[in-house]
Amino acid sequence: MSNVDRAIGVEPFEWPITVDEAMLNTLVARLLIANPRAQLLLGAAGLGKSTMAFAAASALEARGFVVLPVIALAELATVPLAAMAPVLARLRTDSSDILGQRLQQLFTVIASNADGYVLVVDDAPDLDSVSASMIYQLVRATGVRCILTARSDRELTGPVARLLAEGRIDQTTMPGLAPDTAGRLVYAVLGQSVDPQSLRRLVTVADGNPLFLRELVIGAIERQAITVGPRGLLIDHASLPARLSEGIRSHFDTLREDLRELVDLIAVAEPWPESMLGQPSLLAELTDRGLVRRSFDGEIYLAHPLFAETLLAGMSAERLDARRRAAAARFVVTGDDSRRFKVAVLLAETTTPPAAAELAWAARYAYSVTDQALAVRLADSSIAAARSFDALLVRAAALSAMKDAAADEAFTNADRAAQSDIERALVAREWSEHHAIRLQNPRAAIERELVILESMADVAARTLLEADIGRWRLMIGEAPLLEPRSLTVMDDDPMAALNAATYEVMYAAQAGRFAQARAALARARPLADRVRLTVPSAGGVLDLFEFRVLLYENGIAAGEAYARERQRDDFNDAVGIWSYAMASLAMHSGRVVEADEFAEYAIEQLLWRDFSGLLGTAVALRASIAAQLGSPALAHELLATRSTGDVKEMLQRVEVEAWLLVAAGDRGAAAAALRAAGVRAIEMHANALAAPTLYLAVRLGKAAVVIEQLRTIAATAEGVFIHSMVGHAEAAVARDAEALLAAAGQLAEVGLLAGAVDAAGQAAALFRSVGRAERERRASILIAKWDVGLSGFRAARDERGSLDLTEREWAVARAAANRRRSKEIAEQLGVSARTVDNHLTNIYRKLGVAGRDELRAEIERLD
Repeated sequence: MSNVDRAIGVEPFEWPITVDEAMLNTLVARLLIANPRAQLLLGAAGLGKSTMAFAAASALEARGFVVLPVIALAELATVPLAAMAPVLARLRTDSSDILGQRLQQLFTVIASNADGYVLVVDDAPDLDSVSASMIYQLVRATGVRCILTARSDRELTGPVARLLAEGRIDQTTMPGLAPDTAGRLVYAVLGQSVDPQSLRRLVTVADGNPLFLRELVIGAIERQAITVGPRGLLIDHASLPARLSEGIRSHFDTLREDLRELVDLIAVAEPWPESMLGQPSLLAELTDRGLVRRSFDGEIYLAHPLFAETLLAGMSAERLDARRRAAAARFVVTGDDSRRFKVAVLLAETTTPPAAAELAWAARYAYSVTDQALAVRLADSSIAAARSFDALLVRAAALSAMKDAAADEAFTNADRAAQSDIERALVAREWSEHHAIRLQNPRAAIERELVILESMADVAARTLLEADIGRWRLMIGEAPLLEPRSLTVMDDDPMAALNAATYEVMYAAQAGRFAQARAALARARPLADRVRLTVPSAGGVLDLFEFRVLLYENGIAAGEAYARERQRDDFNDAVGIWSYAMASLAMHSGRVVEADEFAEYAIEQLLWRDFSGLLGTAVALRASIAAQLGSPALAHELLATRSTGDVKEMLQRVEVEAWLLVAAGDRGAAAAALRAAGVRAIEMHANALAAPTLYLAVRLGKAAVVIEQLRTIAATAEGVFIHSMVGHAEAAVARDAEALLAAAGQLAEVGLLAGAVDAAGQAAALFRSVGRAERERRASILIAKWDVGLSGFRAARDERGSLDLTEREWAVARAAANRRRSKEIAEQLGVSARTVDNHLTNIYRKLGVAGRDELRAEIERLD
């Protein structure tokens, strides 16, 4: 029985409780110090303030503290000591009817052991005045530990406000759920992955609120509105659960008419520039009530996305039409595409829609911000009014982005409507991208554009298609018909110029000519900005090539910083691309387990959205990782998917074959396969892509097999990434132990730590063969230093022997070298001083040093 079945009611289930561990640890740490301040958790209803407060209390209870819960209720705010009733019962004070006596008893009991108690005050603004005064006195006079919660829309008054004013309270604002946390919660409930786009809508609507997320999911379960899609579960939250919508409506139903009219206006068109909304006094009143919020840039929203959804669902058709037209009339759109778009969308569903051309423009804008479903709706509205080429093309492009089966028919309709060579070329470009990227068939894209090119006379149209054909031919490893600099570029046509510049970036980067690639990137960037509405993915494609240039010129650290910055946003359309980049970097550096996590996520995201054609390569990358981690069955399963013919994918697939041969004990056959793939890639003008594949043979101890190919690449390629690999190969072929050790250092600087470990291992073996024990020991120490945190294959693993230091021994060695005493090191590591001394004995033996002075000198030499 699935979790979905259980959730529907066949079996009971519980919504998982989650807290931000980092925030919890910070909160507990603040309460554990001597003389701590009280801790106040602020946030909207449903954000988990109470959950966090009691999680912190539980952590303190586990350390021996006695937790005293104080439960404030608005209904009992006039009853003296009502909130303290659980505390009075817990401490068993006398049941005196005289209030003063009970207060005295309570104060005396807590004050007698203030360091042993923790007060947890839930909903502090609802405290009765006597309880609030008692908490003030306890915190101020005895220093008892105290955690308070309060909704951010409620004003703190009286004694609690005085504590805040006196600096006796630390405030922490509760954040919403991060998208990945929300995704894990939904997965935990349903037991299956959710379609990424469906999850995106769900998390956006819940806006990080755990309570709203829970109600949305449970509501969909109860309505049986969860279905299985090709990329995971589809969750339909078109209608909000009754209990959720009723709770939200209760905030608005009692508003005055002038406040309700303003709220409705915000709901139909949020966010609003405050200057266009007007009515500052009404806005201030709504803000004080917690119904409206300002963003960091001063725009006005309702306090939660579900507020707008609930209000819109409750409006009559006539009221909604009037509110939309009223909102559109307030927006000043001059020179601002986003406002122009908002007005078009507002009016599109009214009794006075915009002209067909304006709807077609709005459809193109929706496509550029990746709202493909809206783009199709707007294009359909435009086409219904007047069948235009622009509307037909954007409709086809949006359907392609959605991987809709109707895309080909839509492209056919757009092609029939084209009136010029440039319009036919624009259709061909989008249609070919549909085949090359979305359908993973670049060969079909090439054939289509070659046929169309034969009948093209317009220079700009021909340039656009010739550059496109060049890109697809490079992708599948065929020699381009024209080199980029042979293309005729018309300055007055930014689309053709962008295609030509992008083609040159790709051509130069694959060949290893990174200075040329940078120059082409500089030309392409402003062009991509100019055609952003038509080719929204252009900037992302250029980012990917800039990443490659950074990596090859500067090494893994530079590439990783660039990729990580772009991979953080789970709902960025390029998140799959940057997850792939992170997986590739982690694998090259030797962090293969980490690489597997990134690769799995990359495939999941690229199945949904991939404007770069990387899906096949990402699948092959994960197969390579599986082979390195000893999972041949998974590697073969992944390789069984259809190959796109992409040169990157071809090289990655050969690497899988090589790792499987290594596992079978045949490194010679593995090196031969790697060499053959490298030769083919060089013939394809993909020298830079070939280098890492050829380098695997060097790591396997077979440098002689691939040295000629690596020398060919090094003769023209730029950047430290490739040259550090070639340096290792040259030293290995020369059997020069000192050169190998130097190459290992260069590889480590570049971030190729697994290669550095292998180069140092090869050096250690050569030193050992000639009896140079001191140099062997140095190589082995470097291996131990670089190998920390790595996983997967390292040829040097067997070369380290008894000279290896464990990760803990390295920590002890570095601390001792920094003149830390054994007792200090023990406290830092959470072990006994005797254990530290035992570690030092082993370290001295392994490093061949006598005492801390020699240890310090050895560590300094290594660093």
